[in-house]
Amino acid sequence: MGAHGQFIPKASTRHRIACRALYRALLKPCGNIPLPVNTITQTTTTTRSTVNPIKNFIRKRFHRNLKVLSPHLIRKGLKIGYLAEHLLRTAAQGVPTAIGQVHTVLNTIASEAETARRAYTQPECKSHQRLRVWPFPGAQKITETRPLPLEKISSGRRHVPSLVLTSGGFPFLRFKKHQSPYLSRVIRDRVIQKQKMLDQTDFLQETEKIARTEDTWENMVLSEIDRSVKGGVEEGGEEKWWTEGWGKGLGDNEQSWTVSILEAKNKVNLAVEADRARAKLYGEKLLKIREEEKRLCQIEGEERKIRKRQDRLERRQKKRSGVEKMDPAF
Repeated sequence: MGAHGQFIPKASTRHRIACRALYRALLKPCGNIPLPVNTITQTTTTTRSTVNPIKNFIRKRFHRNLKVLSPHLIRKGLKIGYLAEHLLRTAAQGVPTAIGQVHTVLNTIASEAETARRAYTQPECKSHQRLRVWPFPGAQKITETRPLPLEKISSGRRHVPSLVLTSGGFPFLRFKKHQSPYLSRVIRDRVIQKQKMLDQTDFLQETEKIARTEDTWENMVLSEIDRSVKGGVEEGGEEKWWTEGWGKGLGDNEQSWTVSILEAKNKVNLAVEADRARAKLYGEKLLKIREEEKRLCQIEGEERKIRKRQDRLERRQKKRSGVEKMDPAF
């Protein structure tokens, strides 16, 4: 909000009406002004559609000065606008001097745009294609190797993994950060595969409505043929019309549209249920591994405490025996 007494152009009705009138007056004679040949060819080749360069220049100038609040700049812009309106109006009337001035301005604008276009360097497009990550050769499954013996753990101390469930319902064990790129790729592929099956289910759900409508239409046509006087196709009735006409080539085991869609939905639903069952079975295996890792971690923790206690007692005994040797009166 402006200060008290400050002129705000968009809040002044008279100013808005004057600017709109000037804008329309500038655009009105543009179609009657002959354009230079080089400007026409350049406009046609550089843009998808032929745009009058004079109208384009006027629109850009008005859009650039849309948020100007300075009274000095507003007065200057209106003065230039009225002079330009007089020039365009006289050029539209066929005055050679005015037409030459308009052509000079257009050529200057075109040359400046071409210079700026050549000076602009397009940045090199970097490909962000993700490389496919494959497992190490001969790598064993985690359900076959875990839990590892304490001797094979590089840190020398066992940590209980976290059992994580992705948004797609795929369970996995997170042993440490950072996550393996191969594991990320497997999770991403499983999520995409699950989403495709769900999208297919939604598509078949919508298609089932169309199939029911198609079956209704075919039943209506067959019933009309059956009720006809001559039986439809050369008195052959519904059966001949279906086998030799519309249904020709389908065979004896043809199915309705709805039945075909329901069979496809059943296949997709079975695939989804099978995927859920595999994920559940795999999650149970991972849960057993986590519980075993937790049990071993507790046992090894108790063993470390016992060893620390024994080491502490041994150090105390050595210290006490050293004091006895140093003090013969003891």
